[in-house]
Amino acid sequence: MQRLPAVLAMLLLAGMCQTAGAGFILDSIDVGLGSHGPPHQVPPPWAQAPDWVREMVGEVLRLHVAEEFEGLDAFPVQVTGETDADPTMHITKQVENSSGVIWTEYTIELSGTGVTFVAGSAASSHFLTAIDETPNFIRYKAPSAVLPGQTVTFDFDVNVATTGYFGFTLTQTPIPEPATLAFIGLGGIVVLAMRRRRVRP
Repeated sequence: MQRLPAVLAMLLLAGMCQTAGAGFILDSIDVGLGSHGPPHQVPPPWAQAPDWVREMVGEVLRLHVAEEFEGLDAFPVQVTGETDADPTMHITKQVENSSGVIWTEYTIELSGTGVTFVAGSAASSHFLTAIDETPNFIRYKAPSAVLPGQTVTFDFDVNVATTGYFGFTLTQTPIPEPATLAFIGLGGIVVLAMRRRRVRP
């Protein structure tokens, strides 16, 4: 009978240790540029590598990422690490618009095994809260466009429903205002027409 309190105390202590250790293994978390597709499998040449800061708040890992976009193509960022539970990662992204055009929408697609966006967690400066939000896709839409040189902030949560090593990719695409896109297209047509005139004898 005297052993029972000791056994209970050990079980309680073990449970507390498990709870305290649950979540992300902080030193394992890494952020890097994804590949820009075949054949080169290299990061986009127009994107600046992200700076990032990580901190644990309870069982939630807060990951702060700063990026700079100089183009309009999809921009993949890869996050890898290790967990010892089923934790949530809160991501705050600060993205500088260095593309030279105005953005009116912005999409983020999540890919990877056992990872999903947490419903209702998406928020942003400049943009409305996500107009389309699914477990693997968020679309932000302006009322306030992001001008060249401005920085916009995005917040969202990712649930990593796995224990052990994990990896996921956030593929982000800034969408320019239709008028700017039309102007870019018109500029391309004008350049093409000028080249054709030069080729003719």
